Amino acid sequence: RPGSLEELINLYGSVVEYCARFYFRDYCEYRQSLDDLRQEAWIGIIKAWKQYNPAKGMVFKTFAVQMARWWILNG
Repeated sequence: RPGSLEELINLYGSVVEYCARFYFRDYCEYRQSLDDLRQEAWIGIIKAWKQYNPAKGMVFKTFAVQMARWWILNG
C-alpha cells in the first residue's frame, strides 16, 4: 500500500486511466464522460487505500483495481 496520498496518485494514475477508458466504451452511449469515469475510479482507489487490510491476504493493487471498477459500475 502506498504510504501517502501523493504516492498513491503518482503510482495509480495509469490504473485509473486504464479502468476509465476500458469502461468508457460501454458507458459513452449512456452519456458518461471519460472525466466522470476517471473520478469514479479515483474514488474507488482512494477508498481502497483507506480500507486496505494486508491481513486479509490480498495484494493492494488487486484490491485497488477491484474498488476502482466497482465504483465505475456502481458509484
